[in-house]
Amino acid sequence: MKGKRITLCMLCLMTWMAMPASLSAAEKNAGEMISDKTAGTPATVAEADQQLIRTVAMERVNLDMMRRNLILRQNRLKQTRKEIEGRIQDLLQLRKEVDAKIQTLQNVGQKEMQHLVKVYEAMSPEEAAPLMEGLKQNIAVELLSRMRDKKAGKILELVQKKKAEALTEVLARRKKLNSK
Repeated sequence: MKGKRITLCMLCLMTWMAMPASLSAAEKNAGEMISDKTAGTPATVAEADQQLIRTVAMERVNLDMMRRNLILRQNRLKQTRKEIEGRIQDLLQLRKEVDAKIQTLQNVGQKEMQHLVKVYEAMSPEEAAPLMEGLKQNIAVELLSRMRDKKAGKILELVQKKKAEALTEVLARRKKLNSK
């Protein structure tokens, strides 16, 4: 008889564990009531079985909740990843556009500088020197570095001594950097 009770309790436990999580409380309690109705079962064994069933049920509920939370987190992470990847693509496209505009502006600047070089080379050194003195140092250096050496030398001869020294120093450093 004792073997039948244990088998019946095990059967009830296995049946209950196989039940889907969405069953109502009444349906779950029906499995518990079967184990209580077994004839001649001592109260302590039945209570222990019920406690075990409740513990397993609570663990199952906890695991289901944890699984659902993990699924929700995974979905949020996937969505966030998609948003970030989209933003990265937008930024890469924007960078390409900015790089293209910078290149266009540099090309325009180069063309304008070439035009200025031609204008200054067409002038006599006596006309170009006073104008060169009025330019910012970086622009004057750029112009002189693009001119033919003889023309640049003649203009520098006529520029004020301090300005000519500063321009020559920057030109020398620039040539030194370019030769490396």
